[in-house]
Amino acid sequence: MKSDNVNIDQLRKAWMAMGESLGMQVAPENNPVILRKKKTALDRLRDKYRVFWILALTMAFVSFVTFSRGLGIEGKLGLYLGLAYSVYFLISFAMDYWLWMGVNSIDPINSPISDVAMRAIYYKRKHLQFMSVIIPMGIAVLGFTGYVFSADIYFLDGMIAGAVCGGVIGIRQFRKFMACYNDLSE
Repeated sequence: MKSDNVNIDQLRKAWMAMGESLGMQVAPENNPVILRKKKTALDRLRDKYRVFWILALTMAFVSFVTFSRGLGIEGKLGLYLGLAYSVYFLISFAMDYWLWMGVNSIDPINSPISDVAMRAIYYKRKHLQFMSVIIPMGIAVLGFTGYVFSADIYFLDGMIAGAVCGGVIGIRQFRKFMACYNDLSE
C-alpha cells in the first residue's frame, strides 16, 4: 500500500514538471492536478490592445458629451473641442482595434516560428507608425484645449499635471508593448 502512495507522488511530480516545461502554471496545492496556462507575450498583447480600444471608444463618447455641453466655454468652442477629442479617440480606437485584430490572427501553434516572428515585427512596425501619428495629434488637441481654457490658470495647471502623468504612464505602456513584441519576434 505504501508503494502506491509513492507511485502517486512520483506521478504527481512528473505531471507538474511536464506542465511547467510546457509553460503551464500549477494550481494551488488543494488541487495540484489542475494546471493553468501561463500568459504568453501574445496573450498580453491581445489583452492590452483590447483594453486600449475599449478605452478609446469610451473616451470618444465621454469627451464629446463633456466638452460639447459647454463647461462655461463661450460660443461653439466647446463643440469644436468635443469634436477634436472625439476624432482623436476614434482614430486611436481604429488603430488599436486594427492592431488587436492583427495580433489576434497570429497563430503560434499552427504557424511556423518564422511566420510568427515576421508578423510580430510587422505589427510592431505598424504600432510605431501609429504612434508617430497619434502623439502629434494628441499634442495638437492638448494645445487646442489650452487655447480654449487659457483664461483658467487652474485648468491649465491641471492640464500640465495630467499631461506629465499621462506621459509617464504612456511611456511605461509603450515599453511593455515593445517588450511583448520583442518576446514574440525572438
